[in-house]
Amino acid sequence: MTQPSPVISSGYNNQVLGSLRTQFQTEGAHPASVDTLLTRIVSFTGELDQELKKITEQQVIDQIMGMQEIMPPERAQDLAKKPTSETQLTAFLPHQFCYSNSA
Repeated sequence: MTQPSPVISSGYNNQVLGSLRTQFQTEGAHPASVDTLLTRIVSFTGELDQELKKITEQQVIDQIMGMQEIMPPERAQDLAKKPTSETQLTAFLPHQFCYSNSA
């Protein structure tokens, strides 16, 4: 079972809000607007965390493989041909690390 994110913990949220509130107040920001903004940020982060928990490991791999800026199409095609746990893990390493031990 995965550990709950610290974003969801109310104690953590209060700590973050207090820390950021102090920082913004020393910079002259209005306390009410700071509270509103920080509350929205923490709420959004918690919602995002919950959404990320709903997707499976394979969905994450599929999404990453679909992002050309992260993985060029030719590497994604290579992995699609032989999707083993080893190739899925090495897909995220620079090219020189993936093939350095090959004989």
